[in-house]
Amino acid sequence: MFIVCGISLPASGLWAWWQRRVLRFRRISTSSDASANYRKVVDAMHKARWKIQHHDLDSRIVAAVPGTVTMGDRVEVRFQATDVLVSSICDPKKAWRATGFGFWENVDNIRYIRQAVLDI
Repeated sequence: MFIVCGISLPASGLWAWWQRRVLRFRRISTSSDASANYRKVVDAMHKARWKIQHHDLDSRIVAAVPGTVTMGDRVEVRFQATDVLVSSICDPKKAWRATGFGFWENVDNIRYIRQAVLDI
């Protein structure tokens, strides 16, 4: 019993820490105001054919990203002054999956938004 608890408790703690880390927003500092960043992000989402599910003018956008390997992702972008906050997770409205491929697609989604707002 001590061996099972000694292994499962630290593993559970590590898993909870990892999941919380993945869910956090990534901050992108820009020189543009929220309105200009908003337009850049909307244009990039339309170009990539992401489906915008919800938006608040110049403050928040939520989009569904169709997946190539996974069933799809959910990207949320928030705008605070000149900063852009981005979070990308596996779409909670889709079926649960056992594969971990979604992590790399989420990283790519954040990178795509970063390139859009920084004009890279």
